Amino acid sequence: MLRCFRQRAGRTVQDSLRGGGGFREAPAPAWLSSAAGRVIGEDLPSPGGGVDSAPLFCRNPPMSVRIVRLGTPRASREGLRIGTVRRPPRGVPKAKFASQNWYDVWFPNLAPSLETMKQGLTAETPAQWTAFIRRYTAEMSTPAAQRDLDLLAALSHVTDFSVGCYCEDERRCHRSILRRLLVAHGAKVD
Repeated sequence: MLRCFRQRAGRTVQDSLRGGGGFREAPAPAWLSSAAGRVIGEDLPSPGGGVDSAPLFCRNPPMSVRIVRLGTPRASREGLRIGTVRRPPRGVPKAKFASQNWYDVWFPNLAPSLETMKQGLTAETPAQWTAFIRRYTAEMSTPAAQRDLDLLAALSHVTDFSVGCYCEDERRCHRSILRRLLVAHGAKVD
């Protein structure tokens, strides 16, 4: 589990060891410096007066992953939008995916396979939908998919982002299953 630290970013980073409970010190990674060159952990005035030396990413601790419909307006603090879809949106130039609220990053790894997607789209009865759920869940139980789910679950504790699909009704979309899988992997889901 990652822990916020209150040291200046240029010195060391305390990183909790998985399962060990102890700490080890490592040099601060390059991503802790902003594009403007200011260290993200430098002392800044706090709202109540005085100085707040917590890193910027520790100041608004409630972070999570949102499950969204791609192409809809973005919510505040939604963060990076990840498209977990099999295909990019039709008729939209790649350069406009983000500006038209489709997605910032295409990540088809967590999308149903083409056959499974067709099964879900044509499911009319509860039994057919249950068969789709079983099939998609089986696809997500592969080692590669498990690693992807673990990664997104870990990221949900340190940054805001969203994952989504095009389907209008989340209850009849792989998003609903993806939501449950992310929660099962320890994600903080909004």
